[in-house]
Amino acid sequence: MNLTEMAEQLPNGLHDAEIEEFTYNIAQQSVVFKVNVWIGTMDQPSSERERYRWGLLRFQGVEFFTKTESAYLSDSRMTFLTWGLQEDLEEKAKLSRVIAGKFFELSACYCQFRIACKDVSFEWTQHDDTNLSDKEN
Repeated sequence: MNLTEMAEQLPNGLHDAEIEEFTYNIAQQSVVFKVNVWIGTMDQPSSERERYRWGLLRFQGVEFFTKTESAYLSDSRMTFLTWGLQEDLEEKAKLSRVIAGKFFELSACYCQFRIACKDVSFEWTQHDDTNLSDKEN
């Protein structure tokens, strides 16, 4: 799914999506995040709110990728805090002579990711939801 479809189909975007791993493949110019996406909503009964599903967030044609230093010793339990896959036009203007394409900044717990790429997409890797509400009670 593309950015527009992601905005339409993911009720929370990637807010509170748990990052299990990310891979930066220099040769293939790609960054892939394996994420457990929160698909429940706050207006659902508490027994249904904490529903998650696994998916892959893919950045293709990557020309620039950075991850800031973590605020803690470990990156464990990293989640996306702000969902900002809209292009950062100000940053793109600064880099326009060097980088063609889209520039994104993602804020996660304890760090930030900055990515300039040609395309971004998302795909589900799991068909069924996992309800974590049951595990918390």
